[in-house]
Amino acid sequence: MPIEDNHSKIFNDARLIALFIVLVVLAVYWPVIHHDFVAWDDDINVYENPHLNPATGESFAHFWKAPYLRMYIPLTYSIWAATAWWGRRRLGPAAELPTGNFHALNLIAHILAALAAFALLRQLLRAAGSNEPSQAPDKRKNQPARPLPTVAWAAGLGAAFFALHPLQVEPVAWVSGLRDVLSGLAGLGALQQYAAFETSRGKTRLLHYGLATTALLTALLSKPSAVVIPFMACALARGVFRRPASRILGALGLWLAIAVAFALLTQKSQAAAHIRALLPLWARPLLAADSLAFYLAKLVFPAALSPDYGRAADVAMAQGWIYWTWMAPAAVAVGIWRSAQPRIGAVCAGLFFLATWPVLGFVPFLHQDLSTVADRYVYLAMIAPALALAWVLTKSGSRRWPWAAAAVALTALAVRSRTQAAIWNNTGTLFSHIVALNPDSGVAHLNLGNYLNSQGKLQEAEFHFRQTLRLRPGDGLAYNNLGNLQAQQGRVQAAIESFNQALRSGVPDNIITAHNALGVILAGQGKLDEAQRHYSEALRLNPQHKKIHNNMAMLLAKRGRLDEARFHFAQGLGVDSGSLSAYATLCDFLQVNNLFGPASGCYRKVVAMAPLLADGRNSLGFVLSRLGRELEAMLQFQEALRLKPDHRQALFNLGVAHHNLGIRLLSLGKNEEAVNHFQKALGLQPGFEPSRKILSALGK
Repeated sequence: MPIEDNHSKIFNDARLIALFIVLVVLAVYWPVIHHDFVAWDDDINVYENPHLNPATGESFAHFWKAPYLRMYIPLTYSIWAATAWWGRRRLGPAAELPTGNFHALNLIAHILAALAAFALLRQLLRAAGSNEPSQAPDKRKNQPARPLPTVAWAAGLGAAFFALHPLQVEPVAWVSGLRDVLSGLAGLGALQQYAAFETSRGKTRLLHYGLATTALLTALLSKPSAVVIPFMACALARGVFRRPASRILGALGLWLAIAVAFALLTQKSQAAAHIRALLPLWARPLLAADSLAFYLAKLVFPAALSPDYGRAADVAMAQGWIYWTWMAPAAVAVGIWRSAQPRIGAVCAGLFFLATWPVLGFVPFLHQDLSTVADRYVYLAMIAPALALAWVLTKSGSRRWPWAAAAVALTALAVRSRTQAAIWNNTGTLFSHIVALNPDSGVAHLNLGNYLNSQGKLQEAEFHFRQTLRLRPGDGLAYNNLGNLQAQQGRVQAAIESFNQALRSGVPDNIITAHNALGVILAGQGKLDEAQRHYSEALRLNPQHKKIHNNMAMLLAKRGRLDEARFHFAQGLGVDSGSLSAYATLCDFLQVNNLFGPASGCYRKVVAMAPLLADGRNSLGFVLSRLGRELEAMLQFQEALRLKPDHRQALFNLGVAHHNLGIRLLSLGKNEEAVNHFQKALGLQPGFEPSRKILSALGK
């Protein structure tokens, strides 16, 4: 018979235990609130994501219409977009995204996941029929019995294990890990509500099933690996609730259909063609066993944790690990089979296996080119060892040492997790840690080089770029980054050679970047024909690249091909080439580059298109003034002030125009007229010293 918690004792109050879980999680993870973003997907997902900078209504719609970056996780992106919108609403549109808001999301979601784990474990322990002693007799004479921890505390310590194990640090301390934490939270909620569905009676069953299904959909929209949740529910239904197969299929058939649909969508967006190393089918079970062995080792001894373990599928096979590491999970399976109560052990092992099977190596996935294993992949799976710990504690009877041992172990894990979280402080600390543990991580050297370059440590950055090229010969991204560094140092010929190497990489994005960089360098050398050829080729490969359209426009404008330049400026802005924005951008470029003749004609077009635009009048007046046509310029400044009386720049420019005209009149010997204009300049700008000094010299 299921054991009920003793709610009469404050010591065993579930609310007290929940508070304990919240406090210990905050104590361990609170420092991450002050961490920066890291250039490990945070850039493409958040702080350089064009759909979040700024976040608009179209941003939300975009994420729901189709996969983004080969993943359909619209709920996660929508939450990021909402966070970005809120941060900019408070700080202003030009402000950088506040990192603390994003880290707080992960921490809050992790706390809620720990509480969901607590609720789920309590239900599973009750349903499994564990014994819950309410007190233990004290062997000392005349001493009252002392209360023992209950099922609630066993579930609480299991949930604390789930929350505090160092394997959970990566998804919690990493902004991009929100997809794992959010999916795990919703997945635990789905399993908890399914357990409530299985143990409830009457009308509430339908409510629990509806909530569970909603949570399942939430998990799937947060990260596609949540397709495992229906299978985990099947394991619980059979192993804990003892339901027959027919009943399981009836209750979870809808869930399984939903999971299949999402699995097909994921397979379509993450085609195997994008993956470098595909193992033969016979080797994939061995690779999966190797991954399980790795996770078992990290569960027991969570040291040397890293976002990049370098255990790529082809590396594991080439080095022969997979031919012997399978023995570790096999030994665990045999131990469970020969144990006194194999059922719960089998449930825990099954839950862990099912939660991780999409990323064990049976089927190819994108990250597999870097490493088949990653800490974040076991976020949801950690409910399995948490259940095993809680079960052992409930079976300990009146013995206190298992509880003490669990408390000591959890304390050690908490200290280890707090230390591990510190490596995620910023990009430099993260990739320095990875390189220290895995010196053969080409991607870590590359990102560390980028970080050092941004800090002005160019020699150190070049070292890491060259290490990347040693480990990954022909890497186009590394050549592009090295070329940018060399150009920054003035080593132009070396930069050109690096960019030419990037052109041979075969990766379209890197080739486009190299063409653009070569165009910039050659344009700066005055080799406009060659520069234009590189821009044209880059735009052939990516006709929507706004930055390259802008570069092409600037080159064409310098060559006097203004209509073509306007077209490319329009493409860069995403507007029609005949629009006011396209003309204004072209005009501004001509003005900034001192091409005042073409700029005056351009601004006249702007004024004709928008005669009531004060800024257009002011800009036209400015370029006319620079051409020495002060009287025409004054008319434009005066019209700008009529349209917008508080236009400070137009007021200042009008004063300068009067001053310049006064100087010209002085040179022609027309002193009285000149004095008149100097006085008008002072009337407009009383603090304008150049006119005041001239008038003083003239005795006026």
